[in-house]
Amino acid sequence: MKTQVLIAAIAILVLADTAISQEIYQKKDNFDGTTRYFTKSRDVKLEGGSFISMRYAQFSFHALSPAANPQSPYFLDVHTNTPAWIFIDPGASLILKLDGQEMMTITGPGSVGARTVVTADSLVENALYPLSEDQLQRIGRAKKVDFRIIGDRQIITGTWKADLITDADSLAQKGPGLLSLQSGSSAVLTNAAPTPHLQTCASTPSVKLGVAYVLATKQLADTLHMQNVTGVVVASIQPGSVADASGVHVGDVMLRLGERPITALCDVSDSLAKVEKGSKVSIGLWRAGAESVVEAQF
Repeated sequence: MKTQVLIAAIAILVLADTAISQEIYQKKDNFDGTTRYFTKSRDVKLEGGSFISMRYAQFSFHALSPAANPQSPYFLDVHTNTPAWIFIDPGASLILKLDGQEMMTITGPGSVGARTVVTADSLVENALYPLSEDQLQRIGRAKKVDFRIIGDRQIITGTWKADLITDADSLAQKGPGLLSLQSGSSAVLTNAAPTPHLQTCASTPSVKLGVAYVLATKQLADTLHMQNVTGVVVASIQPGSVADASGVHVGDVMLRLGERPITALCDVSDSLAKVEKGSKVSIGLWRAGAESVVEAQF
């Protein structure tokens, strides 16, 4: 509940306070002592153009100090204004393509609770997507960023302008100092799915992979050019964990653990329940439009 309140506070942030640099602004809440850092809301280029389609989208980056979740201390705010509802999906509903190759799948709560009818043909939605420090750095290093927003009613695709990538790079460089982030934070990720539809699994593994994940959807599978709707999408990774050491990335789709295919959330914990400490297990992944395999040492 506390995290949801903090996310909601960031979502309604007004860009009107002290500038730390040309790209980053700050707003202090004198009541609770928190400080919000944010970048300007930037227009993006949409496929089909905005003048003809009457669809508009803006992106901005945000952070809160003290960080609500040290593992994902940043947020990407997506603001849309369209003549028809998008109904931005909860879960893995934002996909970024970096430099035409790397596909970064980002999970969030969608636009539920943040939808407004302005006029009969002007519908506004907001969606916040938590970002890890690694994700923000990779975005900031990109030369080009294409995006796709997945909704229940429609999908919006487009390209960022250069100033938005510059904002990401600026916050990636200054953010750790502003938020006093430390590597090896005490926050612990589990093998549970970070969604309100948490499924209780019978197995209790003695080993930990160190990832949080959500179940892949058909729209996500289509966007990533997967042949089948299967697997779980890695939403975040605990630094220093088995997943981190094995080379699993945020946005990867885990297809199997060992010989067992992953088709449901509990398949992960059921597979881990059979893993002994000290053993090696292969993890089948879908990454950048192809299958790959990494070895996990437990």
